Amino acid sequence: MTPRAPNGVAPTHGWSLETLRVYVDTKLEGIGTRLQATDDARALQAVEYKRRLDDLNGEHGRLDRAQATYLRNDIYEKDREENRKTIVLLTDKAEQARRSAVVAWTGLAVAIVGWILTGAGLWLSLAM
Repeated sequence: MTPRAPNGVAPTHGWSLETLRVYVDTKLEGIGTRLQATDDARALQAVEYKRRLDDLNGEHGRLDRAQATYLRNDIYEKDREENRKTIVLLTDKAEQARRSAVVAWTGLAVAIVGWILTGAGLWLSLAM
């Protein structure tokens, strides 16, 4: 392979110390530029990772706050069962109260009818 100068043209008389120095300096400068670009890219990547981690950490807190407003299923089921038992108990008590009221009203009606009949009987006996 024919050696080439930094400008890409092969020297006509071979490599001199000066062309070799220029060639190596150019290559080192390119390597330095690439290393600097890599370092800059890594620094930007680190900033982006930090931003994303901060967002994720903030998201965790937001999710915790949102979750605190929700009712857990086990608590819901427990309260639901207690409410069902209370409804059954109150329904039974209402039915008992209704039956007691029917008995009371029936007793009152019988008493009134008896009083009326007794009064009518007295009135009829007086009238005769």
